[in-house]
Amino acid sequence: MLETLAPLNEITELSRTDAPTWVIILTKFNVIFLGVLSLFVFVTGKVTKRHLLISSPLALTGVFLVDPLGAVLQLSNPQQLVVYPLIGVCSALITQSLIPRYRSFGRILMAVICFAVLVGSLLIHLATINIKMDSQARMLTEHNYMMADITFNRNPTAQDLFLGMCKTRNVYCRTESEVFIPKLSPFMDEEDVYDVLKSAGISDRLVDGGNRFVVFTNLDDLYGSEFQVASFSVDGIERTIVDFDNVNRFHNESKNIVYIWVGILSAFWIYGGLYIHYFHERKFRQKRSRSI
Repeated sequence: MLETLAPLNEITELSRTDAPTWVIILTKFNVIFLGVLSLFVFVTGKVTKRHLLISSPLALTGVFLVDPLGAVLQLSNPQQLVVYPLIGVCSALITQSLIPRYRSFGRILMAVICFAVLVGSLLIHLATINIKMDSQARMLTEHNYMMADITFNRNPTAQDLFLGMCKTRNVYCRTESEVFIPKLSPFMDEEDVYDVLKSAGISDRLVDGGNRFVVFTNLDDLYGSEFQVASFSVDGIERTIVDFDNVNRFHNESKNIVYIWVGILSAFWIYGGLYIHYFHERKFRQKRSRSI
């Protein structure tokens, strides 16, 4: 309803489907290309056409090696293979730019570009993952709490209503006597669901009639998917919800937004910076030719 009254912008609309493969490839290419080119400039102090020609195929190769290599090294986020070296090269370029002996226009320019891309990407990540995802997780918690609250009594009709809502939303649900297992992603099975419940400390029902209130959101796909757990048990009545689909959708949406905006940001700074470099170099050559 709200989206009908206030349509989403194009980037949010795009992120709610799937970021096109070319957007993800372009973003990865930009960041890896920046890292490789910065390394050349760190060593030589200059940006040359040869550096650009060598950096491009190396960056394109890196795009398709990052994820497999991250899996081999068992990294929680394969992008660490790209970001951490870029931080190191950027720090080295900034240091060189501050020392007169090593200072050059190329090193100063690449230090500015690297710093702008890294800081901008960090701000985008914080705004999208830490703020947007946190807001969506709170909204989902409220929704799950309301779903449990309106059916929280021993009336069999209330239990049936609760399980019916679980089926409609395709979420795992457990009451004091029934369990509903939703259609799971291809990366999950019922054993993974049990592991999720175990990780939340709610693998077993409370048989002594005690009270339990557990709510948390996990954005790690260690068990095959991101999830949110909301479990409420009072005096033998239980309403437990494990939501995989919505958290996975929110997380993918945020990840796609990060890719899109970082792609735009990196393209602006890298290719805009290279244009400034060659514009400055051309002016310098023209001035030198006139003086001769």
